[in-house]
Amino acid sequence: MRRIAPWAALTLAATLSLTACAAGAQEGANGPEAPSGLTVHAGTATSVHVMWNRADAGEDVSAYEVHRDGERVAEVSGETYMVDVDGLRPSSAYTFTVRAEDGDGNLSPFSREVTVTTLSDQPDEKPPTRPEDLRARADGSRAATLTWREASDDTGVTSYDVLQGGTAIHSVTDGSTTTLITGLRPGTTYRFTVRAKDAAGNLSPTSDTATLTTDKGDGGGENTAPTGLRVEAADDGKHLELSWAPPDTGVRATTYEIHLDGEFAATLVWDTDEAEERVTHRLPVDGTPGTRHTVTVRAKLPDGHWGAFTPPHTATTAAEKHPHE
Repeated sequence: MRRIAPWAALTLAATLSLTACAAGAQEGANGPEAPSGLTVHAGTATSVHVMWNRADAGEDVSAYEVHRDGERVAEVSGETYMVDVDGLRPSSAYTFTVRAEDGDGNLSPFSREVTVTTLSDQPDEKPPTRPEDLRARADGSRAATLTWREASDDTGVTSYDVLQGGTAIHSVTDGSTTTLITGLRPGTTYRFTVRAKDAAGNLSPTSDTATLTTDKGDGGGENTAPTGLRVEAADDGKHLELSWAPPDTGVRATTYEIHLDGEFAATLVWDTDEAEERVTHRLPVDGTPGTRHTVTVRAKLPDGHWGAFTPPHTATTAAEKHPHE
């Protein structure tokens, strides 16, 4: 993939609209924000799987357009955040981008571009083995964690499809055998299965069905929270140095909300083509030096909902230094 250096855009409550300026906001001045979190992986020699996060406009989004090398190749409904693009050439590079459209026909700016190379054309008619021991547990009222045993294949498993009621709703492409499914409804029973796919597009038999019921009420579940939050005082007495690891949701979170002393403080957009181990941010704080502050952070999930907050972490800003010290 083409490397894009990480960037972070901080906006206070009065200027939240600036977080959409990463991809030419003038094009989408009257429309949705650009979709974030675009990922593309080569599923076979002739197809790729494209996924993205829901645009911030949420309910106003009526459709998404998927473009390949500058040409629109697919359009899906506003409630769909992934699509397979077929008819490609083996061992060939393609560049994809996505934009959103609202009910009035206004278009968002394009998302970032992601380039992927299709797999080589190799004869393979043998499907992978079936994933075994699928387990599902509710993670709060709007999410579920699935785990299963790795499938095997003579040429290697390239991805796993997660199905709900027989329809593929998610794809796991990093070799992992666990994933977090978000966007579920509170107090609702769900049935999931998993199947494996190899480089030739052969599909395994589906796993046994795992059934769960989400918790009642609101909340994303503890596993939707960022992990490893660190809060340290900067030397100037006016900033806190923050860092955390993104939640493991299958698609990297790029938007975070920071709360300071129990109140909203800032929105942070952290976007990169390659996974960073930790997100970092320098947060300005009001008050006199030597003040104790409490910080919590939550991430926007792939379905557009906010996940759970991290446990609170505290730090005391550095004491003010006098010239004679």
